[in-house]
Amino acid sequence: GLCTSFYAYDHLAGISIYFWLRNILFVYFAFVVVPYHVINNKEEIIKLFKIWFYTGLGIALFGLSSLFMGVSVDWLRVTPYYIKGIAPLGVNHNLLAEPLVMIIPGVLFLYLFHKAKKESKMYLGGLIFIIAIALLTLSRAAWLSVLVGILIMAIFNFGKVRDYFRHKQIGWNWLWVTIFLPVLVYMGLFLIQAPIVVGSTI
Repeated sequence: GLCTSFYAYDHLAGISIYFWLRNILFVYFAFVVVPYHVINNKEEIIKLFKIWFYTGLGIALFGLSSLFMGVSVDWLRVTPYYIKGIAPLGVNHNLLAEPLVMIIPGVLFLYLFHKAKKESKMYLGGLIFIIAIALLTLSRAAWLSVLVGILIMAIFNFGKVRDYFRHKQIGWNWLWVTIFLPVLVYMGLFLIQAPIVVGSTI
């Protein structure tokens, strides 16, 4: 990101570096400095991730409702919208995808932490729902983030992933295919046919 800032159009390298640095500093203070000084034990981080989980569900449900509000143009996609003149999450689909992508790791942690308990099913269902809504924003940045996250997890847990597909009942594997295949097909069609994608890649 820093290297590309020096090649910005119209000699706007300074502004590009500012926006690059702003994101780096925000992540550092929001996810390193503040948690280090505020979170003192495991119970607090569990409470924090639960807040993230329910916030993510609320955002995902809000996004899902957009499919029935007629706010999509050309391609049917999950996108934020106005409610009585107020846009809680702005009006750009990326603004909806970003918090969902950020929340996914926390929800995954809750699922793994409670795996032996009844609430694990709730967290797994919520995780699948949040990922599906993030993908349906048709945000390519969200797709890339989710894909990289999955690949990193698969690399570090290759043995477990291999054993899962070898020993798990075939019905579960078909369940994942049934849930995500239509989404992946729609994503593929969007990448091939959407004018905004074609225009940005020419």
